[in-house]
Amino acid sequence: MNQELGSVLIVDDDPRSRQMLSRVLTQNGIHTSSASDGREALDLINGHRIDLVLLDTVMPDLDGLAVLNAIRQARSPAELPVIMATVKDQSRDLVEALKLGANDYVTKPFDYPVVVARVRTHLSLKHSVDKIVELEKSLELRNQDLQVANRDLAEANRRMKSDLEAAANIQKALLPDDLPNFPQARFAWGFKPCEELAGDLLNIFPLDANRISFYLLDVVGHGVAAALLAVTVNRVLARMLTSSADAQAGTSANRTSPAPADVVAQLNREFAWDTKTQQFFTLIYGHLDGNTRECRFVSAGFLVER
Repeated sequence: MNQELGSVLIVDDDPRSRQMLSRVLTQNGIHTSSASDGREALDLINGHRIDLVLLDTVMPDLDGLAVLNAIRQARSPAELPVIMATVKDQSRDLVEALKLGANDYVTKPFDYPVVVARVRTHLSLKHSVDKIVELEKSLELRNQDLQVANRDLAEANRRMKSDLEAAANIQKALLPDDLPNFPQARFAWGFKPCEELAGDLLNIFPLDANRISFYLLDVVGHGVAAALLAVTVNRVLARMLTSSADAQAGTSANRTSPAPADVVAQLNREFAWDTKTQQFFTLIYGHLDGNTRECRFVSAGFLVER
């Protein structure tokens, strides 16, 4: 038995007709089941997988037209094909059956090769429709999955953008709010990153009444990695300069501060090269003396190990 050809329900009140049809179809690789009346047929259709119904028109109690009408209330001709079996002089019933949604008909007495050919044809059409429906469902599921993925991606992008904006605000907070009041020189600066986060930072601050310190830091690249390194270096610089100022608190106005070369040397010790990250930054750091109008600065590049 070739189950791939499908399952046919034979509905006929004549047991000899049912047996003969079943034998012929089975010999041609088609699985069959049978019902002797309309009510039994509807029970089998509702409870089992049926691919095609071979339905006699004239039956007692519930005739073939009533059974066909009940089938079409639930299933379309594509979902469950129905071939009507009728005698040659029942043209009125045949016309009514076709109006109700019968797919085809065969006449009694049966020409069995014709019956087999028509059953095979409609089973093939049924299988083709089933494959199309399956593909449509699969495509619909894929579209739904894609829509869900797009929503998730949009939400992830929204969260990432929000996080980047928050990080950018933190980075901007490290920039100087007020420029020093220094009669000997005027200062101005601008900061406009080409992406949400940048690897650039700067600062200008007084060392004492006569001297100003300044630096401009530039980490290679853009984005999160560059910004993180820039903030880290900025923190180290702030710690170094704050520690020096605290150590000299209470001394004269001419107290010494870390020379630019010493600051660079300390940074070079704290940030060493790593071949994996291959990050580096450049730094201009200097002191401006308002009395002597002398500016001492150093420009250096650092290969960074993280």
